Amino acid sequence: MKNFSNKIIILIIAAMILAGLSRLAAGAAVEIRLRSSADVKPGPVCLADVAENIVCENHEQVSRLKSLIVHTSSGDLANDSIGVFEITRALARAEINPATVDIFGAAFCRLVVEDNATVSQGFSVPEAEPLERTPAVPVGPTLADKLTETVAELSGYPVDRLKVDWQSNKRECLQLPAGENRFEIKPRSTATLGNVRFDVVDLNSKGAITVNSSAAVKYSSFRVYGTVQLMCESVVAARSLAPGDVIAEDDVKITSRRVTSYRDIGFASMEGLIGYEVSRHIPEHTVVTSAMIRKLKVIKRNDPVEVISRAGQISVTVRGQALADGCMNEVVPVRFGPSKTIVRARVTGPGQLSVIENDIQPDQQQSIDQQRRQQWRQQKIVNADSSRNNKMTFAREKK
Repeated sequence: MKNFSNKIIILIIAAMILAGLSRLAAGAAVEIRLRSSADVKPGPVCLADVAENIVCENHEQVSRLKSLIVHTSSGDLANDSIGVFEITRALARAEINPATVDIFGAAFCRLVVEDNATVSQGFSVPEAEPLERTPAVPVGPTLADKLTETVAELSGYPVDRLKVDWQSNKRECLQLPAGENRFEIKPRSTATLGNVRFDVVDLNSKGAITVNSSAAVKYSSFRVYGTVQLMCESVVAARSLAPGDVIAEDDVKITSRRVTSYRDIGFASMEGLIGYEVSRHIPEHTVVTSAMIRKLKVIKRNDPVEVISRAGQISVTVRGQALADGCMNEVVPVRFGPSKTIVRARVTGPGQLSVIENDIQPDQQQSIDQQRRQQWRQQKIVNADSSRNNKMTFAREKK
């Protein structure tokens, strides 16, 4: 009968989640950063009491979420705690879709109940089943907080940009105060994004599971699993992009999102994307990855091109023919001159290439030097004519 009752509750919560889709639009995502501890009064506890910050573009939703009752404190215990499960259940009962709410920060918020205090106000929600009480714990960093700090230290990411969902067969131990040197944390996997694993030894709890060979004393130990998410900035498509489109600044934008893999980060800056060509369809709001773009081909095979060779202040420009497709800054073979000389040149723009001097063979260099001397003679004749004309004009003006 109890299992049947639990199934009914799950179905009711699922129905509320579906009904909540009309309350919060899919694009109106909410971020809730949970405090590590909070001083509350006996009675209903609102989300604003346990949340350090609530971020949402809809200000009306922010006000509604702040007044949401997530827990009822009877004052029987000196301390209590609220986690993601309690907040998610309160959201579902208030017909707010939990899928649009991102809860991060502390694993649990420890509540310190004040005596003889007035009851906080908030809008009511359907009566919930009594929550299971957790053992009273003093205010301070918990084992979950210590584990998150360890992941941040080993991975090199700031703590405030990480969200870790911790699980353990001894879940109540995650709320225990860490203190100084109480827990010995041993990584059993690489501390990176995604799944991590730690072995934790409680040095204050003697008797039972593993043996510390150096001290020959038995201590209680257990294993903790976690899923690490990183808040990062990624480039997404601002509109639907079709294959062949050249990416402009208005076609992409930067958005903040949480990822569990380095492959999901994509591009963190738009500078490396502008001018690239779309290789396959990119729907709107999709993260742009390197597999979706390619360099724009500014030169195609057999296109007529201008080949520029520079030596100091002298440059020679000749007409040639590209022998391969080329993108910006790529090196392609090009053929030019009556002798059909082939050299390697770097693409500098649409239809323009610059000769790589180190790649020129002696016979090719001789042809280029000959063209340079010819251009230098022509420039010398032009300068002499210009100087003679200037002298004649000056003589006429003097007369």
